[in-house]
Amino acid sequence: MWMAILNSSGKNSYSKVNNDIASYLSGICKWQEMEKSAQEEVIKSLLTKVKIIAYKMKNKLPSNIDLDDLISAGSLGLIEGLANFDPSRDVKLDTFVENRIRGAMLDELRRQDWLSRGFRKNIKLVEIARQSLERKLGREPRIDE
Repeated sequence: MWMAILNSSGKNSYSKVNNDIASYLSGICKWQEMEKSAQEEVIKSLLTKVKIIAYKMKNKLPSNIDLDDLISAGSLGLIEGLANFDPSRDVKLDTFVENRIRGAMLDELRRQDWLSRGFRKNIKLVEIARQSLERKLGREPRIDE
């Protein structure tokens, strides 16, 4: 993926952008020091990663969760991750931003959820008990059971 960006210097206007990206990836310059056009190229190249993570996460979530909300939160996580990336820590950029994207999406889901984790856990325990009783009794259990 990065090679496509770095090797796409067929036009003179991209040479500065490619130098900025190479400097960023090697740790010579920080995200804030890059030209806006170089930042946009990096973001564009990683937006498909945001969408892939959002689709995978959406498949495990209830239907009322909006895919666009996940993508939006993930995009913000991507930008924040790029701004905080430090190549000197020997972590790959892809790995770092994937975790930031997924974390931003999870934060958004938690923000939208009005039930606490403890309450959700209790609901799950009741549902497990109900299913267990249903298998044991061979019918739908009554409230008092």
